[in-house]
This record gives sequence, C-alpha cells and structure tokens, in this order.
Amino acid sequence: MKKVIGLYWFLLPVLLVLSCFYRPVIKEPDTQPESKLLFLEVTTPDSAQIPFVPRYKGKFKVTFYWIVEEKDYSGKRDTPIYLENGKLLGYFPRKFVEDFKKESCAELIDGRRISYLKRVNRARIVKEFLGYGGYTIRPFQSVAVDPAVIPLGSKLYIPQLAKVDRASVVAHTNLEEPGVVYAHDIGSMVNNHHIDIFVGYKKNLKLFYDAGITSSCLVDVYLLE
Repeated sequence: MKKVIGLYWFLLPVLLVLSCFYRPVIKEPDTQPESKLLFLEVTTPDSAQIPFVPRYKGKFKVTFYWIVEEKDYSGKRDTPIYLENGKLLGYFPRKFVEDFKKESCAELIDGRRISYLKRVNRARIVKEFLGYGGYTIRPFQSVAVDPAVIPLGSKLYIPQLAKVDRASVVAHTNLEEPGVVYAHDIGSMVNNHHIDIFVGYKKNLKLFYDAGITSSCLVDVYLLE
C-alpha cells in the first residue's frame, strides 16, 4: 500500500505538467455559418442625388477672342494662306492674316470658316472652329485656359457669366446652365490664372461689357468636373 501511495505522489507532478499541454480536439462542422457581414445588403443613394461640391480655383483675369471676319478688312490682297495639304487657299489683306493667326479662327467672305493650325502654320476649312486636343469651340460656352492650372476638358462655373444675355445670340444651340463653360482651348498668352472667353463674333463683346465683364477684369472660377 505504501508503494502505491509513493508511486501516486511520484506520478502526480508528471500528470499536472502534461495537463498543461493537453487541448481537446473539437471537430469543425462540415459547413461554416454564413457571415452576416459578408452578405450585408448595402443600399446607396442615387448618384444624381449626391451634390457635387465645386472646387473654387480662385480669381482669374478675363480676356476675349473672336471670329475674324474677312469682310471687315480692306487693302491689298498680297498675303497668302495655305491649307494643311500645302494647297493655296488664297491671298488676303495682311492685317486680316495677322489677326486670323492671333485669334485662330476666321470667316471668309464666301462663308467658309477656317481654323489656324499654329504648329504647321497652315489653315483648315472647318464647320466648327477647332479648340485644342480634339475639342471644338462654341461661342459663350468655350474658354481657353492654362492646362497647368485647369485641366483641359474641365467643366467650369463662373457666376459673373450668368449675367450675360446670350439667348438671342445662341438660341439655336443647346446651352448649359448660365455661367457654365468648358475648358476646350489653350493659348500661348493664356498663363496661370487667366481665361480667354470665345465670344463668337466680335460684336458680342458688348453683351459681356453690359454685364460688367470687361477685358482684364477678375472673375471667380469654380471647377465642376
């Protein structure tokens, strides 16, 4: 009996140590319960109902550019304009050619419209005047920008432009909301906080002046998209 008791006290510490390392094996069920988090139905509001917050870009200096009309020029027709294929378009008054290259768009006496391709010093006959990067420009809706400040193609809002009476001039065109324009052009003289507004015919400048928007004045520019 004493031997059994002695053996018990000898084995007891060993059994206690082994119990510390013993972990019961529990068999996992064949199928895991579905996680409610993984299958939680999430509803989001219609994107049209989420208001886009315009980003204010600051104050910008305004200038204007327009269609140069051949009918407004006289004088000796001694200055050539060549098309991009090298064909001679015709000879024109020197001042007309200079202004055409400056404004980059012109209307000939016969009604044809041409855009200036500055890189090759040539003209292209067009239906819609060319902007930059494949864009075309429209009166009261297109502006030239510095792409380092405003990305080309951006939709902009200029509250001061909402005051311009444009309906009678572009009534045939689907207009955006008043004050909304697009960055569809650039200009060699358009740098930093500067926008150049395409007004169509030069006579339309009066509509901007009547709204208090004159050359070199400052306007607020918001980036919509």
